[in-house]
Amino acid sequence: MSNFNIVWICSDQQRWDTLQCLGFKGTQTPNIDRLAARGTAFARAYCQSPICTPSRTSFLTGLYPI
Repeated sequence: MSNFNIVWICSDQQRWDTLQCLGFKGTQTPNIDRLAARGTAFARAYCQSPICTPSRTSFLTGLYPI
């Protein structure tokens, strides 16, 4: 059985198209770029709610927002 460490970084109001590691050249994001290069960056992810609090709660609990 393998052990995995997961670090979940959640920045408020962070869109995918504002990160240099995902192709945006308008700003510099060296720390997030370094994390993405050494870990996993999801190119196709979907959120459960357009409102941030229900979406984060859904991620942490595994339940869909009402």
